[in-house]
Amino acid sequence: ALLHEQFTRCVTQAMRAAENGNAKTASSYIAPYLTIREKRADVESLIASIESFSPFSDAVRAKKYAQAYHLAKQCASLTKTTLYRQMEDEWQSALLRAQAAALQGKTAVVTELLLPFRGAPQKIADIKRIIATSDAVLLFVKKLSQKEFRGAFDLVHLHPSLKETAEYRSIMEIGSRLCKQIV
Repeated sequence: ALLHEQFTRCVTQAMRAAENGNAKTASSYIAPYLTIREKRADVESLIASIESFSPFSDAVRAKKYAQAYHLAKQCASLTKTTLYRQMEDEWQSALLRAQAAALQGKTAVVTELLLPFRGAPQKIADIKRIIATSDAVLLFVKKLSQKEFRGAFDLVHLHPSLKETAEYRSIMEIGSRLCKQIV
């Protein structure tokens, strides 16, 4: 238990040193554990992560997120760094802004916001979903302007996120007023 606690502290110090650009210092923190058979695989993995940290850091700073996610997938220790958390925060921020733009039918804005993340395999499904929502909003508005209400509501059935648009709320309000007038 004491060895494990000491090893954990050294790993933390090594990752901090790597984040500060001191790869040699980082490796020196964990190198003594190479002689311990139970820790050898962990130490080798950490050394690989430390060696990958500089290219990972460069990729994140250059907003080449696809490359950064690829490196993080290869070295799981990179997912525990502050740079990875910053990258994930940037993703969440871009995702929220893109969702808001998608509900307004601003496909160009959505594409621009999500562009740095497009090559990251774990982000592709979300990106496709948001772009599809943006395209659906444009089609929905087009169908409404052409007074093709059945097609518009079929589209709402296929894309429930359209219920969050101002156009949908407006058409539902008009419909409820008409129903009140009939009754």
